[in-house]
Amino acid sequence: MKLLSIITLLIALSVGGVSFAAENSLPGDALYPIKVGVNEQVRGALAFGATSKAKWATRLLERRLEEAEQLTIENRMNADARAQVGSNFAAHADRVEAHITELEEKGNVTAAADIASNLAVSLMAHERILDRLQGEAEEEAKAAVSEIRGAVAARAEIARQKSTELGSKIIDRGIEAGAE
Repeated sequence: MKLLSIITLLIALSVGGVSFAAENSLPGDALYPIKVGVNEQVRGALAFGATSKAKWATRLLERRLEEAEQLTIENRMNADARAQVGSNFAAHADRVEAHITELEEKGNVTAAADIASNLAVSLMAHERILDRLQGEAEEEAKAAVSEIRGAVAARAEIARQKSTELGSKIIDRGIEAGAE
């Protein structure tokens, strides 16, 4: 019985160590599947409620952009990395936009506006970072970074427009409530 407890403890410690080590992995690294397939899934399962899920989805989107930036800094932004980063970014952006729509449809316009506004600001900041990195990148990476930056800019504009639209709805509701 004591041996079983020791073995269980050792397994838990080694799994925890791998999980911890995976947190800083990037696309193409051996531990990256642990980061996105285990660590992030567990953390996502702990997000309860539509607003928490939307915030977590936004954080995942930001993490994918941070990975793209780190790959560029480390001169590891090649065609495979660009494809994976681009695909991951698009999937996460779609999820965040779906969460915003869900919040709006459920009548939580304020939370939807908050998420959309934070998303727009974050994407604009990452667009600037990618723009700077593109200028400093190796020739092979310039096109990849440019493509990712273009996708970020497009999503930032969508988020900005959605934030403005939702802000107008909040104002309209306030005016209606005041008129009553």
